[in-house]
Amino acid sequence: MTDTTSTGGAVSWKEKLRGSFDLIFMFGRGIAPFEKDNSKAAALQSLWIPALFFPLSFYFAYTWPPEGLDHQPMRTVMIINGASYIIGFVAGLGLLWVAAMAFNRRDRFWLTFQAGNWIGIPLSLVSLPFFILAVAGWYPRAQMDHVFTVITYYGVFVNACVFFRGLKIDWAFGGFLACLGVFIGQQVWNLLFWLNDVPIKWY
Repeated sequence: MTDTTSTGGAVSWKEKLRGSFDLIFMFGRGIAPFEKDNSKAAALQSLWIPALFFPLSFYFAYTWPPEGLDHQPMRTVMIINGASYIIGFVAGLGLLWVAAMAFNRRDRFWLTFQAGNWIGIPLSLVSLPFFILAVAGWYPRAQMDHVFTVITYYGVFVNACVFFRGLKIDWAFGGFLACLGVFIGQQVWNLLFWLNDVPIKWY
């Protein structure tokens, strides 16, 4: 399979947004807008989404520190949050590239990368009401942490769908790649916790 890209005409941001919502509900039609605009340029333009969420992640970490960091100094929380965001993004990009190479899907790398960025919008909207409930203090911290864990694993299913639809590989491989991404992300957290002398919860 050759390493080519296809730009089947301009695709509006509204189409891509609708496609991202379809993807979080596992609808196959969600990948279509990204297949129509399968280009490196379109993929790089989608970087505005993780770039937007990067500063927002500091606000979320400030108002609701991640589990394990809720009793740490705010400076430590900010350092770990920022480093994990950047390292996690680069590691995820590397995982996608390795998968594209391993499955001979280099021609679908950019569209999958682009779709992966766009799903960040609907996933954040799904999380937003629960974040408001947490910050408002309407439910105990322990209960809300369980809710956010469920949302995290829902995101794993969505990422598996993106791998499956984007790279056109077997569902099982898509699920494996999504789980591998979670594993890598957790090791990044563990490393950052260790470097900042934060106790690691092994469970």
